[in-house]
Amino acid sequence: MKCMFLITTELSERLFKFIYPKMEERIIFTKFDDIDKFEKPDIIVTAAAHEDINKNIISHFGSKSLLVVEGLNNWKYTKGNYVDKVAVWGKNMKEDFIRAGWQSEKLVITGCPRFETHKRRVLIALPAYGKSEMDSEGFISDITSFLKSKDVIVSVKRHPGVSNEKQDIIEYLRDCEIVITGASTIALHALLMDKNVIFFDTRNNLFNREKHFLPLTKKIKVCYTYSEILNELNQDETIEDYLYDSFGAAKNIIKLINEMGEIRWLELRKSS
Repeated sequence: MKCMFLITTELSERLFKFIYPKMEERIIFTKFDDIDKFEKPDIIVTAAAHEDINKNIISHFGSKSLLVVEGLNNWKYTKGNYVDKVAVWGKNMKEDFIRAGWQSEKLVITGCPRFETHKRRVLIALPAYGKSEMDSEGFISDITSFLKSKDVIVSVKRHPGVSNEKQDIIEYLRDCEIVITGASTIALHALLMDKNVIFFDTRNNLFNREKHFLPLTKKIKVCYTYSEILNELNQDETIEDYLYDSFGAAKNIIKLINEMGEIRWLELRKSS
């Protein structure tokens, strides 16, 4: 399958940088510089459908075409419906395009490859007590495996009272976005540093015993079971509504390109 990337703007150059290295060898890349040099590609990919030159190239070849949205508000100035598909960041962006008059079937939610460079970081901060579920190596292993499958970087900080670790917790907290902890002052420390906190309150029932801690439950997510933690980690409104998948966006776009190529092949086969 021949896939032509139209590198006519900075946006397109950036898109190529994120997508092409992850494409399979069987997909041929041709950088546009002279339209007469190239045979008709199966798929033409652009990140700048507002540029007339891109529209003219797509029209010239008559190939399947994909617009990968690279800007936050491209729906406002992206010219019309001459492309076959549009890869949008998330649900909210899809709705923006629909309100602007685009057909829903042309819009595919893929996420945005630009944000794959951001790695989310989670800290598992173990409390001092030694018989809780949270202290088991199985708990650490399962949470770590679950998060790494989502391309999340995980750090584990054991309590200095039950380990020889001397590194200050502040250094750990600076480098994370989410903290999973139990009955520990780390929860308070994390809140003061404006981190998202998942508090694993198992047999201690801290919030039932110490009523003055109840206001904290408005700012942190209290989980009482292991499955509740996994469920909480699996919910991310930002990714779902705005970015959908900021860790597999390039993969999603390549999958869409391949699907469009297969559709074109079937169309050619039917017409022959």
